[in-house]
Amino acid sequence: MNAHVVIITNHDGVPTIIEGQTWGPQYPQGIMTSPAEAQERYGSEVDLKLGIIPNPVPVP
Repeated sequence: MNAHVVIITNHDGVPTIIEGQTWGPQYPQGIMTSPAEAQERYGSEVDLKLGIIPNPVPVP
């Protein structure tokens, strides 16, 4: 099994995937903001697991 971590965030209303791993010249580190970019990078064989962390609550 190969695994790594990416950041998936909602940056100012734009769903964004930040990929920190380079998989070779065709797949450098980068940022994806569309389903087409994610599909091109990961294909349909990806087994994606999500961990969702809520925004911190401000301390009064």
